[in-house]
Amino acid sequence: MNSKRKNKIRLNFLEPQEFTCFQCQEKFEARYNPAIGMPSQKNYWSYWIDKDWNYKEVRRKPENKRGEKICDSCLKSIWLNRNWELLDQINRNRKQTLSSYIYHQVI
Repeated sequence: MNSKRKNKIRLNFLEPQEFTCFQCQEKFEARYNPAIGMPSQKNYWSYWIDKDWNYKEVRRKPENKRGEKICDSCLKSIWLNRNWELLDQINRNRKQTLSSYIYHQVI
């Protein structure tokens, strides 16, 4: 396989993937994170609510078995609007992560 084709395949793999947010039902793109071998963890609702989240186990599953996806704007609105029904589901340590992401404008 020539190097141009190999690079093209690699670049296609790193392109953002499109998902549908379970909260607002809008489509959004999640960037691929090569360090963990899957799209960004912050867009998986399970990442926020499951204290035993392990990306190594999750990335082995097919995409449709990885759980509900949530967009950045919904995550931000949950935090800023104090949606207690959803905030109470979020793991305590992840709440600190979420507030940091919002403060540093990651989300």
